[in-house]
Amino acid sequence: MNDREKGMWDGIRLACRAVCQWCYEDGPPKMNDYEVWV
Repeated sequence: MNDREKGMWDGIRLACRAVCQWCYEDGPPKMNDYEVWV
């Protein structure tokens, strides 16, 4: 995996984490599947 791909995956991971946090704070935890990514 090159640096560009790694950076892209890091961005996806951060986005998933932000979505998880938003879901946990603003509604029922529907994003359990994303735990696997983080």
